[in-house]
Amino acid sequence: MGVVIMSADESQEKLGTTEPKYDAFISYSSNDGALASAIQTELQRLTKPWYRRRSLHVFRDQTNLAAGPKLWNPIEEALQESKYFVLVASPVAAESEWVNAESHWWLANRDIQTVVIAIVDGAIKWDSFTKNFNASETTCLPPGLLNAFPEEPHWIDFRSASAADSMARLAPLIASIFAAITGVDKDNVLGEDLRQYKRMRRTALSVIISIALLALLAVVVAVVAVRQGNLARSNATTATARALAAAAEVDLPHALDQGLLYAAAAYSVRPDSRSNSALLQALSDDPHLLRFTVASANVDTLRVIQPVYRSGGLRRLRLSL
Repeated sequence: MGVVIMSADESQEKLGTTEPKYDAFISYSSNDGALASAIQTELQRLTKPWYRRRSLHVFRDQTNLAAGPKLWNPIEEALQESKYFVLVASPVAAESEWVNAESHWWLANRDIQTVVIAIVDGAIKWDSFTKNFNASETTCLPPGLLNAFPEEPHWIDFRSASAADSMARLAPLIASIFAAITGVDKDNVLGEDLRQYKRMRRTALSVIISIALLALLAVVVAVVAVRQGNLARSNATTATARALAAAAEVDLPHALDQGLLYAAAAYSVRPDSRSNSALLQALSDDPHLLRFTVASANVDTLRVIQPVYRSGGLRRLRLSL
């Protein structure tokens, strides 16, 4: 089975480009699928800026290829469009029909210098005399690769790692694969990855702070709006009370009953000094008035102003406000 890593460079995705469509084709056995998936994930993440979806686009035949009898056709097409061949080497991979077919195609059509070996299990032994891998002691390579290298190649040793390991432990190993594919020094890859990580954290912190400030601003605006609304209602109530008080003052003493009603309404709307003065004036202008008595109000009512009249008066007026 295989995984295809597609370049994230948009210029390479355009039709008619002379550059390879994929950075590398990763060949692995189904037994090593979990570690191959971890390698795929980290290759996509390494040096990735926060605003991009991935650093390298990884195509996995296990999840992206439709099942069918002609499975080899899209795999061969991916091999043709790939720049590097990354072998996830193990004894199971060495015996895999698919891995052998993929490595055979690569040796027949590409330069051996574009092969990257990642050993996940088994033994490997280079014979410096014959300048080949020792066939009796090397158990992780397909037969076609044992005699394919003109000199000892560099390989990445994953034998002490597993898919269950943290990315912190796998990252330096996968960075070696990334470096071979991209031509960037491994230390530079890890350094750039750390810079991108710190930059992402700073960006995330800035976004969180911005959201918090916007939320605080929204709360302040809402509080101000409520206070402004309350103030507007209070001003409207005061204006109504003053208008009623002014109307009472105009009617007094010519239209005593009407002025008294205006003054009582003003006091009911806003019992301030102006409405209180208008009401007292209206009551004072009544020729039958003897005195005022003020009764204490309960929790549900305002003060009760009780004008007391002569016993022979025309009426006894009680205003409960």
